[in-house]
Order: sequence, then structure tokens, then C-alpha cells
Amino acid sequence: GRTNWNEKLRTQGRSQNQLSKTGKEDALKIAQNFSKNKVDLIVCSPLMRTVQTANIINRFQGVKVVKDKRLIEVDQGIFTGKKYSQMTPSEHEAKRQRLAECKLESWRSVYERVRDFADNLKKDYPYQRILVVTHESLAIYLSAFLSGQEADADNPFSMPRFSNAEIREFEI
Repeated sequence: GRTNWNEKLRTQGRSQNQLSKTGKEDALKIAQNFSKNKVDLIVCSPLMRTVQTANIINRFQGVKVVKDKRLIEVDQGIFTGKKYSQMTPSEHEAKRQRLAECKLESWRSVYERVRDFADNLKKDYPYQRILVVTHESLAIYLSAFLSGQEADADNPFSMPRFSNAEIREFEI
């Protein structure tokens, strides 16, 4: 869901931002539209914005919500909180390259932890229907893994993107 930092075009990373008014409205709308689709469990990133989204959806589900650290947003290092418009061209390039000296988590690291989550989904969460609430790059990788597509370990954005508060269904 959308936060004030999304609306101000700030890099969020692992910041503990709350949903904005629009984010809460979007989450409620998607929760209402999804309410006829019952789930057995909701698994989410431990960040506040995803927990809030999961809890809004859970108003219509009434199931257990589990926080899974493998679903946490990619670490944006020194760029967390920085406005995109205030970043220099060299900072944009460092961020694009995921340079370790900027304390950025690599896409390969994200790929590996999402792969672990996907590989262990049935074992870790032996439920019939699971709703996963996470962040876009993680959702992109998870979507690829669950649909049997080839995933680019160094660039999740080479695959189909997600919108805020979008739900996709997979059968595994």
C-alpha cells in the first residue's frame, strides 16, 4: 500500500512508514473486493505498511497473520528516505548497480530469500490458501517462482511489475 513517502517520491526501503490515507483507502477497497475469496492464513513482511495492509484485508478474512522476515523490503541503504529528485546522477547509478559501499542489498540477495520463501511455502505454511502481503520487487520474484517463469536474479524489474495493492493468484 501507498505511504506518504511514496507520494513524496522518497526511497522507502526498510523504513517503518505507515500507510497514507490513500494507501488505507486502496487497501480497504482491495480487501472488500477480495472478501469473497477466503484464505486460511495471511503472511506478510514485518514492516508497518505491509502489516497495516494485511490487517485491513484481515477485517474480512478473520485469520492468523504471520510476519515473515524473508518478505521484508529490499534494503535501500544510504538512500532510504532520500527523494529521487534530489539524487545526483552518480547516486542514481550507484542505486541502479546496487553498490555495496552504499549499504544496498543486492538483487541476488533478495532473489535468494524470496526463492527460499517460495521453495518452503508448503512446508512452512501448510495451509490451502495463503495471502502474501509484501513489496513490489519481492512480489515480482515470488510471482516468477510460483508461475514457473525464469527470474532474472540481478533485475526484478525486467519482469512484469505490480501495482500498489494488486492481488495475483497462483496455484502451487
